[in-house]
Amino acid sequence: MTIALLVLTGSHAATAEEPPHPDSLYVHHPAITSDRAAGIGKRVQPGGSLAFADIKGPAIIRHIWMTNIRGVEPVIAAGKVSIRFYWDGHETPDLEVPLNEFFGTRFTASNGRSFRMDLGKNAYYAMPFGKSARVEITNHSETELVGVYWQIDYDKLERGPADGEYFNQNRRVATPVLLTASADDTRHVEAGGELRPAQRLTIATLKGPAVIRRLTLAYEKTTGADQVIVNRGVVVRMFWDDEAQPSVEVPLADFFGTGFGERREFDSAAWRQHGTTAEILFPMPFKRAARIELVNVATRDTGRFMWRIEYEPKPREFLDADVEYFHACFRMSRPVPLNSTHVALETSGPGKFVGLVWSCHWLNAEQKPEGTQNFWVDGVRIQSTGSEDYFGRAWGFGKEPLIHAYKGITMAAEKSAGNATPVEWRRVTAYRAHVLDPIIFQKSLKLDFTCYGYNRGHRTDEYTTACFWYQREPHKPFMPLPPNEDLLPLDHPDSFGFGMTQVHQHERTQDRGAAMGVSVRGD
Repeated sequence: MTIALLVLTGSHAATAEEPPHPDSLYVHHPAITSDRAAGIGKRVQPGGSLAFADIKGPAIIRHIWMTNIRGVEPVIAAGKVSIRFYWDGHETPDLEVPLNEFFGTRFTASNGRSFRMDLGKNAYYAMPFGKSARVEITNHSETELVGVYWQIDYDKLERGPADGEYFNQNRRVATPVLLTASADDTRHVEAGGELRPAQRLTIATLKGPAVIRRLTLAYEKTTGADQVIVNRGVVVRMFWDDEAQPSVEVPLADFFGTGFGERREFDSAAWRQHGTTAEILFPMPFKRAARIELVNVATRDTGRFMWRIEYEPKPREFLDADVEYFHACFRMSRPVPLNSTHVALETSGPGKFVGLVWSCHWLNAEQKPEGTQNFWVDGVRIQSTGSEDYFGRAWGFGKEPLIHAYKGITMAAEKSAGNATPVEWRRVTAYRAHVLDPIIFQKSLKLDFTCYGYNRGHRTDEYTTACFWYQREPHKPFMPLPPNEDLLPLDHPDSFGFGMTQVHQHERTQDRGAAMGVSVRGD
Protein backbone atom coordinates (compact mmCIF):
# COMPACT_ATOMS: atom_id res chain seq x y z
CA MET A 1 0.00 0.00 0.00
CA THR A 2 1.38 3.42 -0.97
CA ILE A 3 -0.27 6.30 0.85
CA ALA A 4 0.94 9.77 1.72
CA LEU A 5 -0.64 12.41 3.89
CA LEU A 6 -2.24 15.73 2.97
CA VAL A 7 -1.82 18.59 5.41
CA LEU A 8 -5.07 20.45 6.03
CA THR A 9 -5.63 23.76 4.27
CA GLY A 10 -7.14 26.62 6.21
CA SER A 11 -6.28 28.84 9.16
CA HIS A 12 -4.63 26.17 11.31
CA ALA A 13 -2.19 24.53 8.86
CA ALA A 14 -0.63 24.84 5.44
CA THR A 15 -0.92 22.62 2.40
CA ALA A 16 1.60 19.90 1.62
CA GLU A 17 3.19 22.10 -1.07
CA GLU A 18 3.47 25.05 1.35
CA PRO A 19 5.20 24.04 4.59
CA PRO A 20 4.60 26.28 7.62
CA HIS A 21 6.58 29.51 7.40
CA PRO A 22 9.04 30.22 10.25
CA ASP A 23 7.02 33.34 11.07
CA SER A 24 4.18 31.13 12.33
CA LEU A 25 6.31 30.56 15.43
CA TYR A 26 5.78 34.10 16.68
CA VAL A 27 2.22 34.72 15.48
CA HIS A 28 -0.29 34.45 18.31
CA HIS A 29 -2.66 31.45 18.00
CA PRO A 30 -5.79 32.03 20.10
CA ALA A 31 -7.77 29.13 21.57
CA ILE A 32 -5.16 26.49 20.65
CA THR A 33 -3.43 24.44 23.35
CA SER A 34 -0.99 21.55 23.08
CA ASP A 35 -1.29 18.12 24.64
CA ARG A 36 0.33 14.68 24.51
CA ALA A 37 -0.64 11.02 24.69
CA ALA A 38 2.05 8.69 26.06
CA GLY A 39 2.56 5.13 27.24
CA ILE A 40 5.35 3.00 28.66
CA GLY A 41 6.55 -0.59 28.62
CA LYS A 42 3.67 -2.32 26.82
CA ARG A 43 3.58 -5.68 25.02
CA VAL A 44 1.84 -6.65 21.79
CA GLN A 45 1.09 -10.33 21.26
CA PRO A 46 1.30 -11.95 17.79
CA GLY A 47 -1.81 -11.00 15.90
CA GLY A 48 -2.73 -8.42 18.54
CA SER A 49 -3.07 -4.64 18.62
CA LEU A 50 -2.12 -1.93 21.10
CA ALA A 51 -3.99 1.39 21.37
CA PHE A 52 -1.63 4.36 21.55
CA ALA A 53 -4.24 7.05 21.91
CA ASP A 54 -7.93 7.93 21.81
CA ILE A 55 -7.87 11.68 21.28
CA LYS A 56 -10.93 13.89 21.35
CA GLY A 57 -11.08 16.37 18.46
CA PRO A 58 -10.93 18.69 16.80
CA ALA A 59 -7.15 18.48 16.90
CA ILE A 60 -4.06 18.03 14.76
CA ILE A 61 -1.29 15.51 15.43
CA ARG A 62 2.16 17.08 15.03
CA HIS A 63 4.74 14.49 16.06
CA ILE A 64 4.88 10.79 16.90
CA TRP A 65 7.78 9.10 18.69
CA MET A 66 8.31 5.41 19.46
CA THR A 67 11.09 3.32 20.90
CA ASN A 68 13.14 1.14 18.67
CA ILE A 69 11.62 -2.16 19.82
CA ARG A 70 14.66 -4.18 20.79
CA GLY A 71 15.12 -7.60 19.25
CA VAL A 72 12.32 -7.35 16.69
CA GLU A 73 13.60 -4.68 14.29
CA PRO A 74 13.91 -7.29 11.48
CA VAL A 75 10.19 -7.99 11.91
CA ILE A 76 9.44 -4.28 11.60
CA ALA A 77 11.77 -3.92 8.62
CA ALA A 78 9.82 -6.70 6.91
CA GLY A 79 6.62 -4.67 7.22
CA LYS A 80 4.95 -7.01 9.71
CA VAL A 81 4.05 -4.31 12.23
CA SER A 82 1.76 -1.48 11.15
CA ILE A 83 0.32 1.74 12.57
CA ARG A 84 -3.41 2.44 12.13
CA PHE A 85 -5.47 5.63 12.32
CA TYR A 86 -9.24 5.69 12.86
CA TRP A 87 -10.81 9.10 12.35
CA ASP A 88 -14.09 10.27 13.93
CA GLY A 89 -15.11 6.93 15.42
CA HIS A 90 -14.83 4.86 12.21
CA GLU A 91 -14.82 1.13 12.87
CA THR A 92 -12.27 0.34 10.16
CA PRO A 93 -8.91 2.12 9.84
CA ASP A 94 -8.79 5.13 7.54
CA LEU A 95 -5.04 4.76 7.24
CA GLU A 96 -2.77 1.76 7.85
CA VAL A 97 0.96 1.97 7.15
CA PRO A 98 3.83 -0.43 7.95
CA LEU A 99 5.98 1.09 10.71
CA ASN A 100 9.12 0.94 8.60
CA GLU A 101 7.41 3.15 5.99
CA PHE A 102 5.66 5.47 8.44
CA PHE A 103 8.91 6.29 10.24
CA GLY A 104 11.04 6.21 7.10
CA THR A 105 11.99 8.69 4.41
CA ARG A 106 9.38 7.35 1.98
CA PHE A 107 6.60 9.17 3.79
CA THR A 108 8.48 12.17 5.10
CA ALA A 109 9.99 12.99 1.68
CA SER A 110 12.94 14.41 3.60
CA ASN A 111 16.67 13.93 3.69
CA GLY A 112 18.81 12.13 6.23
CA ARG A 113 19.84 15.40 7.86
CA SER A 114 16.28 16.08 8.93
CA PHE A 115 15.31 12.58 10.04
CA ARG A 116 17.89 10.23 11.48
CA MET A 117 16.05 7.16 12.58
CA ASP A 118 18.77 5.81 14.88
CA LEU A 119 17.58 8.28 17.53
CA GLY A 120 14.41 6.28 18.05
CA LYS A 121 11.41 6.39 15.73
CA ASN A 122 10.31 9.97 14.94
CA ALA A 123 7.76 11.24 12.45
CA TYR A 124 6.53 14.79 11.93
CA TYR A 125 3.18 14.86 10.14
CA ALA A 126 0.37 17.40 10.24
CA MET A 127 -2.61 15.05 10.71
CA PRO A 128 -5.87 16.95 11.43
CA PHE A 129 -9.14 15.36 12.48
CA GLY A 130 -12.58 16.49 13.56
CA LYS A 131 -14.33 14.46 16.26
CA SER A 132 -11.74 11.91 17.38
CA ALA A 133 -8.61 9.94 16.51
CA ARG A 134 -7.72 6.43 17.57
CA VAL A 135 -4.10 5.41 16.96
CA GLU A 136 -2.87 1.85 17.39
CA ILE A 137 -0.16 -0.52 16.24
CA THR A 138 -0.92 -4.04 15.04
CA ASN A 139 1.46 -7.00 15.19
CA HIS A 140 1.06 -9.15 12.06
CA SER A 141 4.09 -11.28 12.94
CA GLU A 142 4.54 -14.38 15.09
CA THR A 143 6.88 -12.55 17.48
CA GLU A 144 5.82 -10.78 20.68
CA LEU A 145 6.68 -7.08 20.83
CA VAL A 146 8.17 -6.20 24.21
CA GLY A 147 8.98 -2.76 25.63
CA VAL A 148 6.82 -0.46 23.52
CA TYR A 149 6.97 3.22 24.55
CA TRP A 150 5.41 6.13 22.68
CA GLN A 151 4.54 9.83 22.70
CA ILE A 152 2.04 11.57 20.40
CA ASP A 153 2.11 15.38 20.44
CA TYR A 154 -0.99 17.20 19.21
CA ASP A 155 -2.76 20.57 19.30
CA LYS A 156 -6.38 20.99 20.37
CA LEU A 157 -8.22 23.25 17.92
CA GLU A 158 -11.47 25.21 17.77
CA ARG A 159 -12.53 23.47 14.57
CA GLY A 160 -11.45 20.48 12.53
CA PRO A 161 -11.16 19.71 8.81
CA ALA A 162 -14.03 19.49 6.39
CA ASP A 163 -15.08 16.01 5.30
CA GLY A 164 -12.61 14.32 2.99
CA GLU A 165 -9.64 16.53 3.87
CA TYR A 166 -7.78 14.12 6.13
CA PHE A 167 -5.33 12.57 3.69
CA ASN A 168 -4.76 11.89 0.02
CA GLN A 169 -3.37 8.65 -1.37
CA ASN A 170 -1.43 10.21 -4.24
CA ARG A 171 0.53 13.01 -2.60
CA ARG A 172 3.73 13.17 -0.60
CA VAL A 173 4.41 15.19 2.52
CA ALA A 174 6.55 18.25 1.97
CA THR A 175 10.09 18.48 3.29
CA PRO A 176 9.92 19.85 6.85
CA VAL A 177 10.68 23.52 7.30
CA LEU A 178 14.10 24.67 8.47
CA LEU A 179 14.74 28.10 9.90
CA THR A 180 16.71 30.31 7.51
CA ALA A 181 16.94 33.94 6.45
CA SER A 182 14.51 33.76 3.55
CA ALA A 183 13.48 37.34 2.69
CA ASP A 184 14.98 39.07 -0.35
CA ASP A 185 15.44 42.36 1.50
CA THR A 186 17.24 40.93 4.53
CA ARG A 187 19.79 43.39 5.90
CA HIS A 188 22.64 42.89 8.32
CA VAL A 189 24.97 44.55 10.77
CA GLU A 190 28.40 43.13 11.48
CA ALA A 191 31.35 44.26 13.57
CA GLY A 192 33.81 43.08 16.20
CA GLY A 193 35.18 44.03 19.58
CA GLU A 194 37.02 43.05 22.75
CA LEU A 195 35.27 42.04 25.96
CA ARG A 196 37.13 42.78 29.19
CA PRO A 197 36.27 41.47 32.68
CA ALA A 198 32.94 42.82 34.00
CA GLN A 199 32.41 44.67 30.70
CA ARG A 200 29.07 45.08 28.91
CA LEU A 201 29.35 45.24 25.10
CA THR A 202 26.38 46.30 22.94
CA ILE A 203 26.69 44.48 19.63
CA ALA A 204 23.51 45.78 17.95
CA THR A 205 20.88 48.49 18.33
CA LEU A 206 18.19 48.08 15.67
CA LYS A 207 15.11 50.11 14.80
CA GLY A 208 11.82 48.37 14.07
CA PRO A 209 9.56 47.09 12.97
CA ALA A 210 11.68 44.12 11.91
CA VAL A 211 12.44 40.44 12.47
CA ILE A 212 15.94 39.15 13.27
CA ARG A 213 16.52 36.06 11.17
CA ARG A 214 20.00 34.94 12.18
CA LEU A 215 22.56 35.82 14.84
CA THR A 216 26.09 34.64 14.12
CA LEU A 217 28.94 34.96 16.62
CA ALA A 218 32.59 34.04 16.13
CA TYR A 219 35.23 34.20 18.83
CA GLU A 220 38.83 33.19 19.24
CA LYS A 221 38.91 31.16 22.44
CA THR A 222 36.98 28.07 21.37
CA THR A 223 39.54 25.45 22.44
CA GLY A 224 41.58 24.72 25.53
CA ALA A 225 40.94 25.76 29.12
CA ASP A 226 39.75 29.26 28.21
CA GLN A 227 36.78 28.05 26.14
CA VAL A 228 34.80 27.10 29.27
CA ILE A 229 35.48 30.50 30.86
CA VAL A 230 34.25 32.25 27.72
CA ASN A 231 31.23 30.04 27.04
CA ARG A 232 29.87 30.16 30.59
CA GLY A 233 31.31 33.53 31.61
CA VAL A 234 29.85 35.56 28.73
CA VAL A 235 26.07 36.08 28.81
CA VAL A 236 23.84 37.00 25.85
CA ARG A 237 21.12 39.54 26.66
CA MET A 238 18.37 40.89 24.41
CA PHE A 239 15.91 43.72 25.02
CA TRP A 240 12.81 44.36 22.90
CA ASP A 241 11.07 47.71 22.46
CA ASP A 242 13.09 49.53 25.15
CA GLU A 243 12.09 47.19 27.96
CA ALA A 244 13.99 47.48 31.25
CA GLN A 245 14.40 43.73 31.88
CA PRO A 246 16.03 41.45 29.29
CA SER A 247 13.85 38.96 27.41
CA VAL A 248 16.94 36.83 26.74
CA GLU A 249 19.62 36.10 29.34
CA VAL A 250 21.63 32.93 28.71
CA PRO A 251 25.35 32.01 28.85
CA LEU A 252 26.99 31.81 25.45
CA ALA A 253 27.33 28.05 24.86
CA ASP A 254 23.84 27.19 26.15
CA PHE A 255 22.31 29.95 24.02
CA PHE A 256 23.89 28.34 20.95
CA GLY A 257 22.84 24.79 21.80
CA THR A 258 25.56 23.14 23.94
CA GLY A 259 26.28 22.73 27.63
CA PHE A 260 29.10 22.82 30.18
CA GLY A 261 30.77 25.76 28.46
CA GLU A 262 32.00 23.56 25.62
CA ARG A 263 31.67 23.74 21.84
CA ARG A 264 30.49 20.93 19.57
CA GLU A 265 30.30 20.62 15.79
CA PHE A 266 26.61 20.22 14.88
CA ASP A 267 23.95 21.51 12.52
CA SER A 268 20.27 21.61 13.53
CA ALA A 269 17.14 23.52 12.56
CA ALA A 270 17.67 26.16 15.26
CA TRP A 271 21.34 26.06 16.35
CA ARG A 272 24.59 25.55 14.47
CA GLN A 273 28.21 25.40 15.59
CA HIS A 274 31.13 25.05 13.19
CA GLY A 275 34.74 25.87 14.03
CA THR A 276 34.86 29.27 15.70
CA THR A 277 31.32 30.20 14.59
CA ALA A 278 27.98 29.70 16.35
CA GLU A 279 24.49 30.56 15.01
CA ILE A 280 20.93 30.75 16.29
CA LEU A 281 18.07 30.81 13.78
CA PHE A 282 14.84 31.38 15.71
CA PRO A 283 13.01 34.41 14.23
CA MET A 284 12.98 37.33 16.69
CA PRO A 285 10.36 40.02 15.97
CA PHE A 286 10.29 43.49 17.46
CA LYS A 287 8.18 46.58 16.76
CA ARG A 288 10.15 49.63 17.89
CA ALA A 289 13.69 48.64 18.85
CA ALA A 290 16.05 45.78 19.64
CA ARG A 291 19.23 45.88 21.70
CA ILE A 292 21.64 42.92 21.91
CA GLU A 293 24.56 42.85 24.30
CA LEU A 294 27.28 40.56 25.60
CA VAL A 295 28.16 40.74 29.29
CA ASN A 296 31.38 39.32 30.70
CA VAL A 297 30.61 38.05 34.21
CA ALA A 298 33.95 36.26 34.40
CA THR A 299 37.13 37.63 35.96
CA ARG A 300 39.21 37.13 32.82
CA ASP A 301 39.62 38.76 29.45
CA THR A 302 37.51 36.71 27.05
CA GLY A 303 39.18 37.93 23.86
CA ARG A 304 37.84 39.31 20.60
CA PHE A 305 34.37 38.63 19.17
CA MET A 306 32.99 39.06 15.66
CA TRP A 307 29.26 39.17 15.02
CA ARG A 308 26.73 39.37 12.20
CA ILE A 309 23.01 39.96 12.74
CA GLU A 310 20.64 39.48 9.82
CA TYR A 311 17.23 41.11 10.02
CA GLU A 312 14.24 41.73 7.77
CA PRO A 313 12.51 45.15 7.95
CA LYS A 314 8.73 45.00 8.19
CA PRO A 315 6.07 47.50 7.00
CA ARG A 316 4.36 49.82 9.47
CA GLU A 317 1.35 47.49 9.54
CA PHE A 318 3.55 45.11 11.56
CA LEU A 319 3.15 47.48 14.51
CA ASP A 320 -0.47 46.35 14.80
CA ALA A 321 0.26 42.63 14.35
CA ASP A 322 -0.55 40.26 17.20
CA VAL A 323 2.96 38.85 17.61
CA GLU A 324 4.75 37.19 20.50
CA TYR A 325 8.33 38.12 21.40
CA PHE A 326 11.29 35.74 21.58
CA HIS A 327 12.48 34.81 25.08
CA ALA A 328 15.23 32.62 26.51
CA CYS A 329 16.33 31.98 30.09
CA PHE A 330 18.93 29.85 31.88
CA ARG A 331 18.47 27.97 35.13
CA MET A 332 20.76 25.73 37.15
CA SER A 333 20.01 23.34 40.02
CA ARG A 334 23.03 22.04 41.94
CA PRO A 335 22.36 19.54 43.38
CA VAL A 336 19.20 17.72 42.26
CA PRO A 337 18.88 14.82 44.74
CA LEU A 338 16.96 11.64 44.05
CA ASN A 339 13.22 12.22 43.49
CA SER A 340 13.57 16.01 43.62
CA THR A 341 12.76 18.53 40.88
CA HIS A 342 14.54 21.11 38.76
CA VAL A 343 12.24 23.91 37.59
CA ALA A 344 13.40 25.11 34.16
CA LEU A 345 10.70 27.65 33.34
CA GLU A 346 7.66 29.37 34.82
CA THR A 347 5.84 31.99 32.78
CA SER A 348 2.33 33.38 32.39
CA GLY A 349 0.20 34.63 29.53
CA PRO A 350 -0.24 33.19 26.03
CA GLY A 351 2.70 31.92 24.04
CA LYS A 352 4.50 28.88 22.65
CA PHE A 353 7.51 26.89 23.77
CA VAL A 354 10.00 26.29 20.94
CA GLY A 355 13.26 24.92 22.30
CA LEU A 356 15.29 23.40 25.10
CA VAL A 357 18.99 22.75 25.74
CA TRP A 358 19.40 20.42 28.74
CA SER A 359 22.60 19.31 30.44
CA CYS A 360 22.97 16.81 33.28
CA HIS A 361 26.08 16.14 35.35
CA TRP A 362 25.54 13.09 37.52
CA LEU A 363 27.41 11.29 40.26
CA ASN A 364 26.26 7.69 40.02
CA ALA A 365 28.49 5.97 37.45
CA GLU A 366 26.35 2.85 37.41
CA GLN A 367 23.17 4.46 36.09
CA LYS A 368 22.57 7.02 33.37
CA PRO A 369 20.35 10.01 34.17
CA GLU A 370 16.65 9.29 34.09
CA GLY A 371 13.53 11.23 34.92
CA THR A 372 10.59 12.98 33.33
CA GLN A 373 10.08 16.35 31.65
CA ASN A 374 6.76 17.69 32.89
CA PHE A 375 5.15 20.47 30.85
CA TRP A 376 2.31 22.15 32.71
CA VAL A 377 0.22 23.76 29.96
CA ASP A 378 -2.36 26.12 31.47
CA GLY A 379 -2.00 24.09 34.67
CA VAL A 380 -2.51 20.68 33.00
CA ARG A 381 0.40 18.24 33.08
CA ILE A 382 1.92 16.85 29.87
CA GLN A 383 4.25 14.05 30.90
CA SER A 384 7.08 12.43 28.97
CA THR A 385 8.06 8.77 29.23
CA GLY A 386 11.71 9.38 30.13
CA SER A 387 14.69 11.69 29.82
CA GLU A 388 16.14 10.43 26.53
CA ASP A 389 12.69 9.85 25.02
CA TYR A 390 11.82 13.55 24.97
CA PHE A 391 14.96 14.18 22.93
CA GLY A 392 13.90 11.58 20.35
CA ARG A 393 16.20 8.76 21.39
CA ALA A 394 15.43 5.44 23.08
CA TRP A 395 17.10 3.13 25.60
CA GLY A 396 19.58 5.66 26.94
CA PHE A 397 21.64 8.52 25.55
CA GLY A 398 24.21 6.31 23.83
CA LYS A 399 27.97 6.55 23.54
CA GLU A 400 28.21 8.87 20.54
CA PRO A 401 26.55 12.18 19.60
CA LEU A 402 23.45 11.93 17.40
CA ILE A 403 22.37 15.02 15.48
CA HIS A 404 18.82 15.51 14.16
CA ALA A 405 17.33 18.68 12.72
CA TYR A 406 14.84 18.98 15.59
CA LYS A 407 16.38 17.00 18.44
CA GLY A 408 19.67 15.38 19.29
CA ILE A 409 22.54 14.60 21.65
CA THR A 410 25.62 16.83 21.34
CA MET A 411 27.50 15.35 24.33
CA ALA A 412 27.09 11.61 24.76
CA ALA A 413 26.46 10.22 28.20
CA GLU A 414 29.26 7.68 28.47
CA LYS A 415 32.00 10.15 27.51
CA SER A 416 34.20 11.51 30.30
CA ALA A 417 34.60 15.28 30.34
CA GLY A 418 38.40 15.18 30.55
CA ASN A 419 41.36 14.22 32.67
CA ALA A 420 40.22 16.40 35.58
CA THR A 421 36.94 14.55 35.85
CA PRO A 422 36.73 11.34 37.92
CA VAL A 423 35.15 8.44 36.07
CA GLU A 424 32.16 8.48 38.41
CA TRP A 425 31.18 11.97 37.26
CA ARG A 426 29.34 11.80 33.92
CA ARG A 427 27.80 14.39 31.62
CA VAL A 428 25.23 14.62 28.82
CA THR A 429 23.82 17.51 26.77
CA ALA A 430 20.74 17.21 24.56
CA TYR A 431 18.56 19.66 22.61
CA ARG A 432 15.09 19.83 21.10
CA ALA A 433 13.77 22.45 18.69
CA HIS A 434 9.95 22.54 18.62
CA VAL A 435 9.89 24.07 15.15
CA LEU A 436 7.22 21.73 13.74
CA ASP A 437 5.49 21.02 17.06
CA PRO A 438 5.58 24.10 19.31
CA ILE A 439 3.92 23.69 22.69
CA ILE A 440 1.15 26.30 22.67
CA PHE A 441 -0.29 27.72 25.90
CA GLN A 442 -2.89 30.39 26.60
CA LYS A 443 -2.56 31.13 30.34
CA SER A 444 0.71 29.77 31.66
CA LEU A 445 3.55 27.33 31.12
CA LYS A 446 5.79 25.55 33.59
CA LEU A 447 8.52 23.03 32.80
CA ASP A 448 10.16 20.89 35.47
CA PHE A 449 12.40 17.83 35.55
CA THR A 450 12.07 15.04 38.09
CA CYS A 451 15.25 13.08 38.89
CA TYR A 452 14.80 9.43 39.73
CA GLY A 453 17.66 7.60 38.03
CA TYR A 454 16.06 4.16 38.36
CA ASN A 455 16.09 4.66 42.15
CA ARG A 456 19.32 2.71 42.41
CA GLY A 457 22.11 3.72 44.74
CA HIS A 458 23.22 7.25 45.46
CA ARG A 459 21.77 9.94 43.22
CA THR A 460 22.77 13.61 43.16
CA ASP A 461 22.67 15.34 39.77
CA GLU A 462 23.23 18.81 38.44
CA TYR A 463 20.73 20.12 35.88
CA THR A 464 21.18 23.17 33.69
CA THR A 465 18.58 24.27 31.15
CA ALA A 466 18.21 26.95 28.54
CA CYS A 467 14.56 27.40 27.55
CA PHE A 468 13.38 29.20 24.40
CA TRP A 469 9.82 30.43 23.90
CA TYR A 470 7.58 33.18 22.52
CA GLN A 471 5.11 35.22 24.53
CA ARG A 472 3.55 38.66 24.78
CA GLU A 473 5.21 41.36 26.83
CA PRO A 474 5.56 42.15 29.62
CA HIS A 475 7.15 39.00 31.00
CA LYS A 476 8.10 38.11 34.56
CA PRO A 477 11.68 39.08 35.48
CA PHE A 478 14.03 36.13 35.29
CA MET A 479 15.72 34.54 38.28
CA PRO A 480 19.22 36.03 38.77
CA LEU A 481 22.02 34.01 37.21
CA PRO A 482 24.39 32.23 39.61
CA PRO A 483 27.81 33.81 40.15
CA ASN A 484 30.48 32.92 37.63
CA GLU A 485 32.10 30.36 39.95
CA ASP A 486 28.81 28.46 40.05
CA LEU A 487 28.14 28.85 36.33
CA LEU A 488 31.34 26.91 35.67
CA PRO A 489 31.05 23.11 35.49
CA LEU A 490 31.75 21.12 38.66
CA ASP A 491 34.98 19.70 37.23
CA HIS A 492 36.46 23.10 36.32
CA PRO A 493 39.29 24.16 38.73
CA ASP A 494 37.74 27.63 39.15
CA SER A 495 34.33 26.24 40.11
CA PHE A 496 33.04 26.38 43.67
CA GLY A 497 32.14 22.70 43.27
CA PHE A 498 35.58 21.50 42.14
CA GLY A 499 36.75 20.64 45.66
CA MET A 500 33.63 18.54 46.19
CA THR A 501 34.46 16.43 43.15
CA GLN A 502 37.95 15.80 44.48
CA VAL A 503 36.66 14.89 47.94
CA HIS A 504 34.20 12.45 46.43
CA GLN A 505 36.89 10.85 44.28
CA HIS A 506 39.17 10.26 47.26
CA GLU A 507 36.31 8.96 49.40
CA ARG A 508 35.39 6.45 46.72
CA THR A 509 38.93 5.07 46.88
CA GLN A 510 38.83 5.28 50.71
CA ASP A 511 41.79 7.66 50.75
CA ARG A 512 40.64 9.65 53.78
CA GLY A 513 43.90 11.55 54.13
CA ALA A 514 43.71 12.91 50.58
CA ALA A 515 40.05 13.78 51.05
CA MET A 516 40.82 15.76 54.22
CA GLY A 517 43.60 17.61 52.41
CA VAL A 518 41.40 19.03 49.65
CA SER A 519 40.87 22.78 49.78
CA VAL A 520 37.19 23.50 49.19
CA ARG A 521 36.50 27.06 48.08
CA GLY A 522 34.26 29.05 50.38
CA ASP A 523 35.73 27.69 53.64
